[in-house]
Amino acid sequence: MRSAAFLAALLLSPCAISVAATADEFVAVRVPLGTDTDRCTGCELVRVDPAGQMTVLTQGFAAAKDPSVSFDGRTILFAGRPGEDDRWQIWRFDADGSNPVKILVDAGNATAPLPVGSLFHLDDAKPSSRFVYLSDAHGWADPITGAAATALYAADLDGSNSRRISFNIGSDLAPDVLDNGRLVFPSRSAGGRFAVMALNIDGTDLMAYACLLYT
Repeated sequence: MRSAAFLAALLLSPCAISVAATADEFVAVRVPLGTDTDRCTGCELVRVDPAGQMTVLTQGFAAAKDPSVSFDGRTILFAGRPGEDDRWQIWRFDADGSNPVKILVDAGNATAPLPVGSLFHLDDAKPSSRFVYLSDAHGWADPITGAAATALYAADLDGSNSRRISFNIGSDLAPDVLDNGRLVFPSRSAGGRFAVMALNIDGTDLMAYACLLYT
């Protein structure tokens, strides 16, 4: 749990901070108050050390969000927009913010990247390290909001071999990975309620993870 001092710092800060990762240090999204959380203009990734000192990692970006630290702690995936009018795309840089690389050029807005381990088929030369993310590139509209619907996609860590892995009627939202390697994520039905769903990282074996529905 966060310390009382850290919670107090959140309340007194001129920005909101959304915690995203980790151990001795963590990565967070610093959000200017009053910012549209969809476009997130001015949002930046910061690394916070045990003393509470912040280092900005995304200088030069108009907006950045959704950091996800690799299993070995060496790199960070995130959604970034270098320019105000750019679409969200998936980027990767070293843990200190150096060597930023756009690893995925998506036809829509790509957000919420998450490393999920490796995928292996019998005719593969070796396992492929994969990540999943959200995208609205398929062009469906959410039946409740009318806005672009998001679905889960998966790709190799270099951005290649991207494919859609969820096909629900409404929007699927940011996923997490379980200890057994399966994904869990909220999914909106045509009636407007959300269910917690689960599937494998290749898109197979979709089923309800929790029967609790919420709006």
